[in-house]
Parts: sequence; structure tokens; C-alpha cells
Amino acid sequence: MSEETDEDIDRIVLEDEDGNELECVVLSVVELDGQDYALVAPAASYDDESTDTLELLIFQYSEDEVDGAALFSEVETEEAYDKAKAFFASMMDGEAIEEEG
Repeated sequence: MSEETDEDIDRIVLEDEDGNELECVVLSVVELDGQDYALVAPAASYDDESTDTLELLIFQYSEDEVDGAALFSEVETEEAYDKAKAFFASMMDGEAIEEEG
């Protein structure tokens, strides 16, 4: 098992429709059915060592064609969200099994 350092972790700041900023940690980006999805956690939840609970958020992910900037947006349909959620859940279950074994 490899140890992650802060240098290995991508941190981003997301802004909601009200202008509120939320620092997040990008845990994974995967492609499903031709669309990329990002699994992120609010940095406060990720950095909180007093609990084993981690708040997770799923976004559609793309890169700006001009400057390559990462773009995070709301998942367009409930069906797509459910598919991404199921994939990330199975991925997280697999990682938990690997860490235990």
C-alpha cells in the first residue's frame, strides 16, 4: 500500500450557484459510457482524522479545450448519477478489500 502525501492529492475549489466556495480533494476520475465523472470529498471531511466517515460528491468532469482547465459540473441525469455512484461504490469496496488483505 502506498502512502499519499499532500503533493499527490489534487485540491480544487468549487463554487456553488450562490457564490459559496468549497475546497475539495479529487479522489478519482473515471470514464463511463463516454463521459468522465469525478469523485471528490470536501477537504474538511477528508482532513478530519477524528472520524472514519467521508462525505463524497460526484460531478461530471471535463477539461476546457482552450487552456486544459478542469471543469466540474452537476451530473445531467439521475440515471447517469446512479450509474456513476454505483461504479464509485464498487470501486471503494474493492479498495477496502485490498487494504484489509
